[in-house]
Amino acid sequence: MGRRAHGRPVTPHSLRHRYGHRLRVMGTDLDDIRVFMGHASVRTTEIYTVRPLKERHAELLRRHPMGGMSVEEVAQEPKA
Repeated sequence: MGRRAHGRPVTPHSLRHRYGHRLRVMGTDLDDIRVFMGHASVRTTEIYTVRPLKERHAELLRRHPMGGMSVEEVAQEPKA
């Protein structure tokens, strides 16, 4: 096993997963990623490119109208 990253061991599989994920985040077409990774089916590639929950949560906070607000600021918002 390799060194630990974010509390998890770095393995060939984790590096491969990260590679597929980064390609997808950069906007690479899913079928192109399938070819790069040597998958027969795009369904296999979709598994490698699912965004981690932590990333999805950060995106939700970034896009939500009250995502950058503190609890105090939310409490002060006028009720509709």
